[in-house]
Amino acid sequence: MFTTTSFPDFDSAAQATLTYLHQRMGLSLWMITRTEVDNWIVLQAQDNGYGVKRGMCSIGPIPFAPAW
Repeated sequence: MFTTTSFPDFDSAAQATLTYLHQRMGLSLWMITRTEVDNWIVLQAQDNGYGVKRGMCSIGPIPFAPAW
């Protein structure tokens, strides 16, 4: 059962959400991102194999050139 919890800040809430998704769904990568034009900026990541870290940015059109 999922219970709600108050978090003191965005980072805490984001990390708890990504941890929950990883435990529940079992995928190797979960991210919370924001975009600027065609770039993704990683705000928070739950990574288990791809080397994606907070603060990384993709360059170029997202579907065609994810240059981490």
